[in-house]
Amino acid sequence: MTAVTHRLKTHPAAFYAVRDNLKPFEVRKNDRLFQRGDFVELYFWDPDQPPGQRGRDENGRTPKPVTRQIGWVLGGGQYGVEPGHIAFTLEDPVGLPKRFEDLKDMLTRYQKAGTEVLRALNSGDPIGTVKASAAVKLLRFTNENAAKMLAIESLPVDLKLSPEGSAHG
Repeated sequence: MTAVTHRLKTHPAAFYAVRDNLKPFEVRKNDRLFQRGDFVELYFWDPDQPPGQRGRDENGRTPKPVTRQIGWVLGGGQYGVEPGHIAFTLEDPVGLPKRFEDLKDMLTRYQKAGTEVLRALNSGDPIGTVKASAAVKLLRFTNENAAKMLAIESLPVDLKLSPEGSAHG
């Protein structure tokens, strides 16, 4: 079965709580057939703003949507969930680091590995060159995916890596 992405308007307090990993669940009207493994894209929506401005925060900016994956699901009519509603857990999408520090550590490791690859390529050793060429392809793929992860989570820090492999931001 293919996962579905549900795009949902979310009030400011709940939007920021999910974005900041303070609210790991959602309770919604069950009008979309939410299922485990589906994705939810939560969009900032402030009903107190005038029409045309409801997707903007108090500074007039539109916050980036927050993407989470649906985990455990509890249907309505049980354990206090009203009939016609659903409660589900919100999990980090599969494959994404759970914390900024995990991502920073991962990028630092790849930076150090990249430095070793460059040394092997510049050594002139034919066996080292073949191994290094394969590693370059892997590193390029990994760095592209890491950049996508950074964009998805819209981290608040501009992460830069120095040539020595130490991360700072």
